[in-house]
Amino acid sequence: MPNVEIKTKGTFFTSANLTAYGVVTTAPSGGTDGTTYLTIDAEGSVKTTGKAKATVVLTRGAITYSNDAGVIAAHSAASSNLGASDSSSITPEVNITPGITDSFAPRYIPIVNVTAGTSVGALTITTHTNEVATAPTVTVSSGGTFKTTSGYGVTTAKPSGTDGTNYLTIDGSASKTSGTVTSTMKVSRAAVQYSNAAGVIAAHTNTQLVAAGDTGTQT
Repeated sequence: MPNVEIKTKGTFFTSANLTAYGVVTTAPSGGTDGTTYLTIDAEGSVKTTGKAKATVVLTRGAITYSNDAGVIAAHSAASSNLGASDSSSITPEVNITPGITDSFAPRYIPIVNVTAGTSVGALTITTHTNEVATAPTVTVSSGGTFKTTSGYGVTTAKPSGTDGTNYLTIDGSASKTSGTVTSTMKVSRAAVQYSNAAGVIAAHTNTQLVAAGDTGTQT
């Protein structure tokens, strides 16, 4: 009887790849096929049965007889010395159904996700310095003999009355230079790490791995 054996084949089933990509021969406990893991299996079925046909050809050798000269006794048909023969006991055609040996043990692959590591790329200020490049200055000065001369009614106390009518004011003026401050800040991000178990990963598009963030306003 013909037999068909179904076996595994290819690099997918090498022991190194099975370990590296999380393929196991036992379904993960507590999971659901198609949700937490995928199953790879094979099965065989007879699609078409075969047929065997026999062709039988019967041949009979020549029938000869001999007798001496004389009188032959009478014989009826029932006492014929040559028996009849036919092919009715021969089966001309039979069906052949092959057997199937399934040597393909099922494999299971967990469905996994990518997760960010414990260091999620936090932003850290490593250097923050302020440098005054030009300090602002205001200078008010007075000079001359006017401020050192006495006896002419000059006073530092404002008299009563109206400026310009009862007295005259002499005041100094000042000019200023605008200052500038240079601020330097260096922000560093920790390494963004990720982890995933061995298995199959569904396709993702623009999926956030590390949340956006900032270090806050620095003055």
